[in-house]
Amino acid sequence: MKYFSHEKGRIHGIITARGGSKGIPGKNIKLLCGKPLLFYVSQAALKSNCFEKIYLSTDSQEIANYGRKLGLHVPFLRPIKLATDRTKSIEVILHTIKKLKLEGSICLMQPTSPLVSTEDIKNAAFKI
Repeated sequence: MKYFSHEKGRIHGIITARGGSKGIPGKNIKLLCGKPLLFYVSQAALKSNCFEKIYLSTDSQEIANYGRKLGLHVPFLRPIKLATDRTKSIEVILHTIKKLKLEGSICLMQPTSPLVSTEDIKNAAFKI
């Protein structure tokens, strides 16, 4: 069963995972307890059954390929201008919404929150 907000329509999940990082290069696919960092939020989101689709916004072909293996939708690579240390998450979200012509609610998820659980996501979806 999928959860949807009746007042606002469909819920789309967007996971942001850029390839570059000054602190820890390639951090979104670095192993944490034997799994790439991106694995944890992806699995929680997929198991929640809360989303029409879960999109991965990335500028990295390697991250995109891994995301597809996990079951995420990666319809395009993010432009380099939206993959800098100064890029704000809202810019990435707005770009994704515009590019895909998404309507409804959006749930932003980040690989740097590997402890987010399926229950956390379900609870958030009911509040959208």
